[in-house]
Amino acid sequence: FADCHLLEARRRAKAAQIVVVNHHLLCADLAVRDEGFGEVLPDADAFIVDEAHQLPEIAAHFFGSSISARQLVELARDIEAQYRRDAGDLPALPSACDALRQAVAELRLQLSATLGSDERRGAWQEIAEAPAMQAVMADVGAALAEVGRTLEPLAERSRGLEQGATRIKALQARLDRFLAAVPDEASQSVRWFDIQGRSVRFHQTPLDVSDIFRAQREQHPAAWVFTSATLAVGESFHHFAQRIG
Repeated sequence: FADCHLLEARRRAKAAQIVVVNHHLLCADLAVRDEGFGEVLPDADAFIVDEAHQLPEIAAHFFGSSISARQLVELARDIEAQYRRDAGDLPALPSACDALRQAVAELRLQLSATLGSDERRGAWQEIAEAPAMQAVMADVGAALAEVGRTLEPLAERSRGLEQGATRIKALQARLDRFLAAVPDEASQSVRWFDIQGRSVRFHQTPLDVSDIFRAQREQHPAAWVFTSATLAVGESFHHFAQRIG
């Protein structure tokens, strides 16, 4: 605890009168607070955002949602390791974790086969209707749900297993939302995939962050100053002000 670099950075930031960060860290901090995972930066009386014309695009990245093959594989690994430490009497759980890892591996292979490439970004609509892709995505969802169902009776045995159950629910919610294609949500976000070798990620990025960013500012009562040489369009700040709510 005393030697943790992150906690030391937090202590120094809280003791400082001025903290200088980039847009990514500012948005990351707002996003983790929103998800209930604590905070990286201290509260402030004023936020001064330079080069603020970049902010809407960066905020869209952080306030969207994503799910990756790596997250799913690490989830299975962590739950199985925690199970062997704290339980060990329900062989169905390691089997369910193996099934999840296998489903993720099949997803990687099918995505490469469908695209004919291991390096590609594209709109989800390009491949969403392919029967083989629908099948492997359904298999991943079913395998994730099975790990959650099998883990449920063991979750109270340790903090680690309980955290594993929480992670499963969070990833299930992201995957379900990505695949649901609810018309209202679909019109307000872009669903896309990113495959680079063994790395596979699915993203849902909001087209408009104005409501989200307005809500974040309301949760942090402070002075907000946005500055940049290129904020105005046609000698008006209306466009920028609209984009950040």
